[in-house]
Amino acid sequence: MDANKIFSSGVSSIVGKNGPAYPILKEIITSVKENNLSAKVCKMLKERDWRIWDFVTAKTSLQRGISAARLGVSRIRQHNVLVSKELGDELKSGSALLNEETLANRRMLTHLRKHAKATSVYGHLMQMIRVVSSERNWENARKYSDFSKVENSFEKLVAFTRNLGSARAKQIGLISPYDALMDELSPGLRTKDLTPLVADIEAFTKNIVPLIKDKQKSVTDVPEETWNMDLCTQKKLVKAISGYMGFKGELGEAAHPLCLGDKDDVRITISYNEKDFISSAVMYAVHETGHALYRMNLPEMNKDHLVSNISSQAMDETMSLFMQNQVGRSKEFAVFLDKVLKEDLGVDNPNITPETIFNKMNKVKDGTLRMPADEVNYPLHLILRYKLGRELIDGNLMVKDLPKEWNKQTKELLGTDVKNDADGCLQDIHWFSGQIGYFPNYFYGTLASAQLMEKAKKDNPNILSALNGKSFVPIVEWLTANVYTKASLLDANDIIKSVTGKPLSAEAHKNNIKNRYLDGDIKREMFITKRNLNSSNR
Repeated sequence: MDANKIFSSGVSSIVGKNGPAYPILKEIITSVKENNLSAKVCKMLKERDWRIWDFVTAKTSLQRGISAARLGVSRIRQHNVLVSKELGDELKSGSALLNEETLANRRMLTHLRKHAKATSVYGHLMQMIRVVSSERNWENARKYSDFSKVENSFEKLVAFTRNLGSARAKQIGLISPYDALMDELSPGLRTKDLTPLVADIEAFTKNIVPLIKDKQKSVTDVPEETWNMDLCTQKKLVKAISGYMGFKGELGEAAHPLCLGDKDDVRITISYNEKDFISSAVMYAVHETGHALYRMNLPEMNKDHLVSNISSQAMDETMSLFMQNQVGRSKEFAVFLDKVLKEDLGVDNPNITPETIFNKMNKVKDGTLRMPADEVNYPLHLILRYKLGRELIDGNLMVKDLPKEWNKQTKELLGTDVKNDADGCLQDIHWFSGQIGYFPNYFYGTLASAQLMEKAKKDNPNILSALNGKSFVPIVEWLTANVYTKASLLDANDIIKSVTGKPLSAEAHKNNIKNRYLDGDIKREMFITKRNLNSSNR
């Protein structure tokens, strides 16, 4: 609908430009135009997701190169719409009579426009060139565990990202370039709010880990080969787990697990480890399906507009970590997984029981790798990246010194020596893709997911009980009512406060760790009935 044509057709003369109906008509037309622009940007974001999917699932370097070029074109098209005069004019118009959804679209368009105006088409091209070069060199560097193979290209990418962060900070009125990088993906996420929480969790975790390790000495571990599983069976397991959770979409395989898509088309990738199917296939499946369920259960109304998208990456990681940590590490989930293995896959291993599964999923141990890290130590891995990422962007850490500083701070935080670059600063792709401000979203999600589960259990103390019958319905229904349906009407901070009645804090996470690892002993008798029932099916 063209607003100028409507006015020129005589509608304005009917109501009269000085008449009482004219402002209302103008607001309605403004709303229509803004919603059309919102839908256009939303469509471009979806197109970008599919270009990213093509890029990460490409099998050859040629396919990746073609996908990267298409992704670059997609981002440039989106950039041109966001910085256009047409969008700027609409956002300057009045909004007193616009409804909640249109106001939310306007807020998101304004947010995206501010970040887009911090760079140019040339800037997008240079960013894509540097990212592709850095990622390609990262793969080679990780393969040979040699940071020097990516140092040069990563140094250029960091410099570019630092300048981009500074430009965005200036554009949106922030002082810190790192804050601006976080804000792009999660509006309102700030270092001034995160840093005190980081200090709190760092001190808490360092103090509690020795206590948990001492307590777990009494737990007899089953042989490590218990958790071996061939690739074909793992894929069946992932399909079963995600299916019971409610996932309906495409399952793929990639070096780094991820989820992309929207309500009507959601896709996830999983990576596998034949020596440990619990820490890889199971945890990755639960995590990525947590992302997918968020998208699948977004509201139907306005689904082609920004307002019906996920709130932010901080809330996206909250939803995935809610499933992975709050649900996936529970005793009830251990019973669920045992049933799936035996009843659905026909796994016949006497060492696999709900008890041993629970112990395996919640074993606290030293390690330098983030992705398979236990729930207790996991925040320390994020804190490491938060500190070093800020130092890189602030210019206080030279790229050439990253491996040495990474190893030093890993020892200080986790008490563990890094054996090589592959297990150290090269283990994640995020930074080498230009996403230096991404890891705070995981930290936010770790705390927020615990805070949401605390509220969910107050609302329904038996919310996890249905897992014994292989049903996730009560969990998904609670998340749908309290988070999913809010979509982008609120940012992450406002969602947490509106649902739990208080702003984000560290208390729920700390209480969860203390209850699960120190107060809740793993008693064989609590599983005995369910294990005997399972035994009768073998």
